[in-house]
Amino acid sequence: MKRPFFTAGVLAGVGAVPLVVLVLVLPGDRPKVLDVYVLFLGAVLMLVLARMTSGEPGMRKVIPAGAERKSDDRLPELARIEREVVLATGSGFDRQMRVGPLLRDIARHRLWTRRGVELDEEPERARELLGEEVWSLLRAGRPEPNARYAPGADLAELRRIVERIEKV
Repeated sequence: MKRPFFTAGVLAGVGAVPLVVLVLVLPGDRPKVLDVYVLFLGAVLMLVLARMTSGEPGMRKVIPAGAERKSDDRLPELARIEREVVLATGSGFDRQMRVGPLLRDIARHRLWTRRGVELDEEPERARELLGEEVWSLLRAGRPEPNARYAPGADLAELRRIVERIEKV
């Protein structure tokens, strides 16, 4: 569409012919006739805007292969867990406050489904099954860390903890 406003003007003029005829024939219904004409003008405007934004077939831009944005196929929960693990490697506070509850939930589930042990109800049995290193991180009632800038978790340490929980 090379001249969208010219086309809109022509359509508005063509629509004005029935407007004038109806105003002359039905002088008492003038407000209704004007409402219909305004609605018609709105439709003409929408048509012109739609054609302007869609582009003509020869003028459309071709998107080169590979330029389209790839969608993130990961689960949102997995992305959240990855962020928390990265943060936990930065400070001891994040290690305890972000990864600690996550690992505690995983351990609670594994203990209950595999061994029938409730983590909070049978802490001695859970400590025995999890081992001292894992239990020190997962035990209930740990105080919040005071040192926000204490060293964070080592990835090897987190790997050992997860592997120990998986062995339950």
